[in-house]
Amino acid sequence: MVRSGLQLHNPERFDDYVTAMFGAMWVRRLQMGDPAVVAEVLGRAGFDARALLELTADPAVKEALKASTEEAVRRGAFGAPTMFVGDQMYFGQDRLDFVREALARR
Repeated sequence: MVRSGLQLHNPERFDDYVTAMFGAMWVRRLQMGDPAVVAEVLGRAGFDARALLELTADPAVKEALKASTEEAVRRGAFGAPTMFVGDQMYFGQDRLDFVREALARR
């Protein structure tokens, strides 16, 4: 929900968020189920972790997450990370190079 909240309220920082979170999960292999670890990762990326986590209580954020989840399911997503470039679906962190290539072709 933090992602949805950031996209709604501070979209210019979304790339920073993705870089920090994906790096923490897949490069550094941190325990992202631990709120203290998430807060540290967000803080190191220059975010106010508390403020971002508070966005999860925002009704507009909850509705945005619900809508994006429904669309992902409608398009065939079945896990995370699933990314779409146009109509092409990419699943898994090991497909991020393919996503980058597809975006470069656009």
